[in-house]
Amino acid sequence: MLSIYRSCTSSSGSAGNQNLSNIYKSAQDNLHPKYVLFHRSNTTSELYFKINSKELLYSKQGGSDGFSARISIQYRLISSYETKDIIDSATVNITDPYAATPKDLIGKIDIGATFTNGYLLEIYLTDLNKNTTSKTYINVEKQDYATRQNFLALSAGNKTPLFRDYVGRDEKIYIRYRSMPETKVYVRYYHRDFPLPSPPFSTSNMTPFEYRADSLFTLDLNEKDTNGISFSKPGFYHIQADTNTKEGLTLYRFDDDFPNIKKPLHLLLPLRYITSQQEFSKMANSKNMKTAVDSFWVYAGGGT
Repeated sequence: MLSIYRSCTSSSGSAGNQNLSNIYKSAQDNLHPKYVLFHRSNTTSELYFKINSKELLYSKQGGSDGFSARISIQYRLISSYETKDIIDSATVNITDPYAATPKDLIGKIDIGATFTNGYLLEIYLTDLNKNTTSKTYINVEKQDYATRQNFLALSAGNKTPLFRDYVGRDEKIYIRYRSMPETKVYVRYYHRDFPLPSPPFSTSNMTPFEYRADSLFTLDLNEKDTNGISFSKPGFYHIQADTNTKEGLTLYRFDDDFPNIKKPLHLLLPLRYITSQQEFSKMANSKNMKTAVDSFWVYAGGGT
């Protein structure tokens, strides 16, 4: 079964001042769909997909006056990379009329995958107007009830999957566990200040990760919840149905500005991999780190 719903990605003005160049995009442009797999029951898994309309080619079809995109999604469920025995497969076609406001095309496809087995899911998403295809492989882990794919994280605002592994400051989300409308899950909270990984041209001793959580609490999941939950403290949260295993869903709560970079230190740290220790230390100890980083890029780019 295919379900489709659309989500606007940004606001814009009237059609008269829109940039319509994406209608005539080159066939060389790539597709970057995002997927989330959720094991709803012992026999059915749900494949959620998100496609950015800005990556699609909208063209006139037949005698139609309007522009539309035509997308094909084909999946094949096989037991492993080594075999071509098809366990389940289907092809779904989507037609999306052009709209001036960019949007995300979000949908769900039901897949027949039975419990206690592992699979490989092959997904081919094709823009039929451009004749370009994106191929994706997903390892389907359906051997037990503890794995990440038994959880689904949803935005509390529009009830769509997050399609990412982090949450923002004060962001409200829902968490679903399999087909159980009400259940209790356990959350291990970790606040770790990971050091900058050593560059490949240096040697260092890595500190083993400490699996003991800073705190442990429970969440009561309820389908009737209308408020959602949020994770206020930076760090990461490992959500489990069974604390006797390391499996579960991990969500990260980075700095408040993430994924934007607004702190000079965050601009500096990646430069360690393309600078000498002396250059890096000089910028790190500068009175004005932002100016030091800007100067580095000016001179690195051949500026004056």
